[in-house]
Amino acid sequence: MVSGVSNNKSTGNVSGQKSNNNSPARKETKNEVKGNAQGTAGIKDVAPSNSGLKEGRLDALTDAQDAARTNKAFQPRDGKTYCNLGVAQTLKDIGIDVTDEKVGISNPKNGQAYLANKIADNLSESAKKEDGYWQKIDAKKAQKLANEGFPVVGAFKGSPHGHVVTVRPEGYDKGLSSENGGVIVNNIGSNNVVQNDTRPFSYYAQRNTQGY
Repeated sequence: MVSGVSNNKSTGNVSGQKSNNNSPARKETKNEVKGNAQGTAGIKDVAPSNSGLKEGRLDALTDAQDAARTNKAFQPRDGKTYCNLGVAQTLKDIGIDVTDEKVGISNPKNGQAYLANKIADNLSESAKKEDGYWQKIDAKKAQKLANEGFPVVGAFKGSPHGHVVTVRPEGYDKGLSSENGGVIVNNIGSNNVVQNDTRPFSYYAQRNTQGY
């Protein structure tokens, strides 16, 4: 797996190149782009999991994150970034139907990924429903679940655009640890990189995971 590592607080909605460990942090994009990405699964409290299943989840998640972050189509260009497409593609690649209305990542009618602010709204609304697909969790649990190989999405709203990421499992990127401060995220945007991040994300995980 390819991974760019940084402790910088960069933002963005893009992926498509190997990240430079020394790349400077940049501010989020001026524009986001709508695009296609498509594919389900669930989380209660994390319990010890079968090591084989856990390893399979971790491999699938980190492979999907690496593929999205290094995808040429998600490179920042012309003032545009692609965090929404990167998150949608990552979730699709691990088997989640992102066009499912309950998932709230992509438009069910045309398959286009929603913009970050819309995704943030959808996740928040889902977490308020008893039968919602997502549940809101704190940063500590977000990292813990990602370390078990479960998908966790971070989102915050902004003007004119917000930002979305997936949480990265620990131990895959040299020099990064949640003990350094901030959840480890797979950032796609104005800077595509794996990094510790202390920005004000709200974190969401699937409500029910089979066997938990």
